[in-house]
Amino acid sequence: MSIISLMIAISIGAPPQLTDNQNVLQEFEDAGIQIQGRDPFNGTGLCGALLPVRVPSDVYHVSLPVRGFTDDHLRLLRRFPHLIQIRCQRPVTEAEHKLIELNVPTGTWLLYDVRLDTGDLKQQRSFRRGYRLVDEDVNGDGIIDEDDGEILDPTNVE
Repeated sequence: MSIISLMIAISIGAPPQLTDNQNVLQEFEDAGIQIQGRDPFNGTGLCGALLPVRVPSDVYHVSLPVRGFTDDHLRLLRRFPHLIQIRCQRPVTEAEHKLIELNVPTGTWLLYDVRLDTGDLKQQRSFRRGYRLVDEDVNGDGIIDEDDGEILDPTNVE
């Protein structure tokens, strides 16, 4: 009888988690936020279609539309543990930028401009969360570029 009780407990506990995962993905779709999976050819030099998204851990790329997303959507970005890129079709506010930074993994590429509270536009089309760019060849490829970043942590913050 205990095995049957265990099976019932597991089956009762599982559907809400699956439903919750689908709700997160559905919220993004309803808001017009494009979510995409990983690139199966990443690093090979080949081009291919991104894999489909079925659960939040499948999400690798998020494209925010001009309108339709809220601060709640930005907080939900933490549900995507493998996120590698965030794009936005308009400049985000400083508050939105801070929310995005708080809710994405270190190393996520942030591809958008930031509109400062003063109204000025800070053009940062490509930067990585948790990294700072350095002015020397860090990775040994002979080129100083965006790949030469240094992870920021409490011991090396400027």
